Amino acid sequence: MDAVNPADNYSPLSLKTWVKHDEHAKTEHLSWETFFCDVEDWQEADHEWDNEAIDDLYKVELPKWLPDENLQHCYVVKDSKLMDRENWWLHLFTEFAFYTKWSKLLALDAIAECLPLETQKVVVETRGEAETEPREKLKAANAILYISFECGNDPITGNVANYRAIVRKTMDGKQGHMRLEVRCWSI
Repeated sequence: MDAVNPADNYSPLSLKTWVKHDEHAKTEHLSWETFFCDVEDWQEADHEWDNEAIDDLYKVELPKWLPDENLQHCYVVKDSKLMDRENWWLHLFTEFAFYTKWSKLLALDAIAECLPLETQKVVVETRGEAETEPREKLKAANAILYISFECGNDPITGNVANYRAIVRKTMDGKQGHMRLEVRCWSI
């Protein structure tokens, strides 16, 4: 695929990736795995996921929505950080969750008509990194993100609608490997 460098909105880049997605999963969430992603040279991908490298917290079912009283061990992303250019991927995760919610019912162009989405709140939960500076949890290889967002043009009503998503990001330490598990619903 070809992409544009966001630094100058011009420089074309060729991106090669391999993604595994089971859209027929019998669970209420969807799972996506990348095994390879490279901008420059293509290298042989390691298609074997290393489950032994993953903490048990990231192997079980996705958790339910995190109650506000459980936020003491989490990092609540400040509003200013939501708009920070270096955290662009938070908006990508929001759009990804929205796509996951509607991909079985709507065509991609119909989903695109609902954009942009407004990410309102992100809470990051990690394990074993309590000694880490709270904002560093945002960069953790393994994390559960609780995302609240607004859609200004809901696919069903055409009005403003609020959504919640749980996104679990897991990495096994191998270059190019990342798993995203997503559950998204309207509230």
